[in-house]
Amino acid sequence: MKYLFLDIDGVLNTGQYSNYLVDNGLCETDADGYLFDPEAVKKKCPHCGGEYLLSRQKEDDYADDFNGGTGTLSYPELKEAWEVFSNDTTITDDEKKEILFHLLWAFNDEYHREQQKEVPIEEQDYINNIIHTLIPLVNDYVVKAELLREVGEFESAARLLAMLKEFYSNLMKKLDRISNEVDAKNSHVFVLEKDDVKETIELSKANYTDYLPIDIAAIAYATTGAMGECGGITIVGRDSQTYHLNHAYGDWDKEDVCIILPMLKECDLDLLGNGKYPDGWYERYMGFGNHLLIHKSILPEIIEQTKNIEDPAVLYQNWLRIVTEVLKNSN
Repeated sequence: MKYLFLDIDGVLNTGQYSNYLVDNGLCETDADGYLFDPEAVKKKCPHCGGEYLLSRQKEDDYADDFNGGTGTLSYPELKEAWEVFSNDTTITDDEKKEILFHLLWAFNDEYHREQQKEVPIEEQDYINNIIHTLIPLVNDYVVKAELLREVGEFESAARLLAMLKEFYSNLMKKLDRISNEVDAKNSHVFVLEKDDVKETIELSKANYTDYLPIDIAAIAYATTGAMGECGGITIVGRDSQTYHLNHAYGDWDKEDVCIILPMLKECDLDLLGNGKYPDGWYERYMGFGNHLLIHKSILPEIIEQTKNIEDPAVLYQNWLRIVTEVLKNSN
């Protein structure tokens, strides 16, 4: 049985080896980052000769004849190691991701890095399966798009990149706006961004009946104890008008909130993304006690716009823009 040492703590690119490379006029990095110290990568059991997860090995469990071994894992060795660990029910997602990345890099070393070699069909199918296993484990959306490209899922990669470009384009506009105010030494409050979204109406017990009934398309609901605005509720009407209230603070009671949002009588939403919601509504969890309820009338468009958003935090940041754009296009 073979075991693999994972560099989860970043201990493989040692200063000693980097200094050796620089002193000898060699490059200390490659396309994947700093080169691993051969003395640190491959750890072998002196009894069975197999690789193992050093990150799981307790220091006081080392035998007197422990030997660190030398060399890096080859592509065939990594395939054997993955065969072992893919059937290990105790392996964590981080460990699995690290092994799969090492396996992908070793494949590139074997067939593409030094010289282009023809990849046998069975090996290409194997590495494509490895990448498909890796994609759901990756949280970095740029890396995820690159992996999709490598397995030929170009439309999915293009949609993901377009979403990232739009997100960072909007972010850069905000950063530029703030930078201008910093350069002008302006400490006054200013409107950061004005767009097509109508000004939000703040609901209170004194005024909420003036706006009833609200033809609701979507609701962002934060439970008591949620991250962000604890107890905050943002309502989007079909006319793109937004309303806000906070059920955790002030003098709101459940009966009043349910007059505005009668569907909440059938909801049971908690901090962990569990719960139930009524017929005609669809729920997407946005993390840490934040829920997005979507009416069935706009559900197909919302699913299409959010199908590549797997990270709840990304949905939390973008849900309002997505909903208002869908409503604008449907009206």
